[in-house]
Amino acid sequence: MNKNYYMKLIICCFAFVIMFCMSACGETMEGYTIDQDEVFRNDDPIAVAVILGKHANAMAIPDDAYNCMDSILDKTVYGGYLCAIVADSTPTKIELVESSFFKEDAHNTDILRKRISTRKEEIIDQLKKVAPADSMEVDLLEAIREAKNALSTPSVEAIKNKHIIIIDTGVSTTGYINFTTMDVLSGKPTIDSVIGVLKVYEGVGVLPNLTGISVSFIGTSEGLAEVASPQVMTLTDKKYIRDLWTTIVTESGAEEVSYYSAAGWDKPNVYTEDQESEYKYVTAIPFYHENIIDLSKLTSLNPDNPDDPPVMPPPPEISVVLKSETIGFLPDSSNYYNDKLAEQLLAPYAVELIEYFKIFPEEKIWVVGTSATTVSGGEGSVNLSLQRAETVKSNLIMLGVPADNLITVGLGAKFPWHVNEFVNGSFNSELAQENRSVYLLDSSENNQKFNMLRAAYEKGELALEAAEKFASELG
Repeated sequence: MNKNYYMKLIICCFAFVIMFCMSACGETMEGYTIDQDEVFRNDDPIAVAVILGKHANAMAIPDDAYNCMDSILDKTVYGGYLCAIVADSTPTKIELVESSFFKEDAHNTDILRKRISTRKEEIIDQLKKVAPADSMEVDLLEAIREAKNALSTPSVEAIKNKHIIIIDTGVSTTGYINFTTMDVLSGKPTIDSVIGVLKVYEGVGVLPNLTGISVSFIGTSEGLAEVASPQVMTLTDKKYIRDLWTTIVTESGAEEVSYYSAAGWDKPNVYTEDQESEYKYVTAIPFYHENIIDLSKLTSLNPDNPDDPPVMPPPPEISVVLKSETIGFLPDSSNYYNDKLAEQLLAPYAVELIEYFKIFPEEKIWVVGTSATTVSGGEGSVNLSLQRAETVKSNLIMLGVPADNLITVGLGAKFPWHVNEFVNGSFNSELAQENRSVYLLDSSENNQKFNMLRAAYEKGELALEAAEKFASELG
């Protein structure tokens, strides 16, 4: 054999090696590498625990909230870990993705991307179908503790990138953070005082160790999931709750805290106080504070005309949905089941309205009563809905709201946002409860319900008695 033969042999072998490497490594995918078995491996898997507030006094979690998790699931469904925890009084985890998932290895990017995409859709669908809370009240701190424990199990411990995602109102009603035992009527406890108690409770403290874990909240623009009636919260309340939980997870050593805003918080979790209800009862907390209106907004003058008076936004729409014995009216009556709790729930809004009318004494707020109907397509009782509106008006006046600034109207069961009480021709009592309500509406162009009401009046869609009353008050 001559030298040329050996040279050709070396060149052929080198070319074979190059072709082999190209066949094995020609495909690349950011964040993944190919091991010696030519299998894609996740370089940075993510372990996630999702806390879901599927309970009463909260709006149903919209699809957009789940979509906020899309990017993080890329590194979770393949080689990572995911579990769900429902925030109730006894939170327990539901495993959805185990760290050993995808043992049927992926050998090319097309298969891998397809598997990840399909699996993400399956996981989001599973999250949506997680059953509501199975016990009454909410213990968010215990849910966070359970999430931390889930991310600390031996099978997950090796995963370095860990996240807790919270989709909940933050209104905890049992456990160490229990607003039902706090004196929130005379003023919320300072966040520092709450944290101080948690740190020394029973001599060792009860804050979970969140070192190395990132925490994200998904909710409205305020950062928390939206509450539903009879729970009511102003922007000030929501800021307090957000700041409280931010401080709790920060003091617990969380790596970072972030907030994501989702759209579509418009469907309440319907419940009753019996054991047959899908959503379990949760105590409504009557938050109260002395200065709801942000007085700093008074300096916001019209830049084009400095002589214009300060511009204040209208007060938020207030609704009292009468669907439980803690706050609702007695059947066919304008009397409450619980006078004291009704007054407590209205108190924060009375304070806000008092401040509002000090600045805009000529403005009016409409107190609008509605009722259910037991006859498909019926008008309900216009008179009863008006009496209930008058009851709420009396409460507000007793709490200091000027009587001349309140206008009462009863709509019966014919109003634009009416919920059909009949399913397949049968009367549904839970749906009917949605219609037994009293709303406080300002008449600004930004108030959606008032605009809907005005449009219904102009189209002749209100009951005759209600239309005549609305027309006389509208002037």
